[in-house]
Amino acid sequence: MRRAMVVLAAVIAIANLFSCGSHDSVNTAPSAPAVPIDLIRLQPSAADLARGLFVGDQNRIAIEATDLYGNVLQVPLALASRNSDVASATLVSAQVGAITGVGVGTTYVVATSGTASDSMQVSVDGNVTGSITVVPTEWTLKVGNVVAIGATLRTTLNHPSRGRVPTWSSSDPAKASVTSSGIVTALATTPGITICAAAPDVPAPRACTSVIVTP
Repeated sequence: MRRAMVVLAAVIAIANLFSCGSHDSVNTAPSAPAVPIDLIRLQPSAADLARGLFVGDQNRIAIEATDLYGNVLQVPLALASRNSDVASATLVSAQVGAITGVGVGTTYVVATSGTASDSMQVSVDGNVTGSITVVPTEWTLKVGNVVAIGATLRTTLNHPSRGRVPTWSSSDPAKASVTSSGIVTALATTPGITICAAAPDVPAPRACTSVIVTP
């Protein structure tokens, strides 16, 4: 009888030992801590910056959230424009946003996640001519020569103009004529005249090339 009681007590002790071990392992299992966001970056492409944003255009921007060590994080993001009359901003995917030009002006686009945020200035170009460049700046032609002069128009925000064609003129059409597309024909000898390109939408920007015509 005594021997049976000793065996029973040992079995109970072993059962309690395993039960405690299992219970402790559940309670002490570590939970993965949330990784804090250190920085959010809005990154427009170089091509979009060079091309500009005009009314009706849609440009893409990359959105990157990183921790203190520079590791990229996959976190929920929000994207918004401070002035939707100038530009709208929407998320296309987890790390890509779309900015659409609505009206001429300047606003800011803001990306946020928790307490972290980043903003980017967005200017919608009005396609107003700000400068004209004519190349080359000097020609020496012989009577009868025909050449094409190139003109580059840029906006007041220094983007390539959209759909703008310069107005061409000659200071002496009897010596050298120029067509509406910048084709110059040398007609008679001259020590120098000017062929000019003017902006079609505003009076100020103007660029000229000097033309010398020899026999």
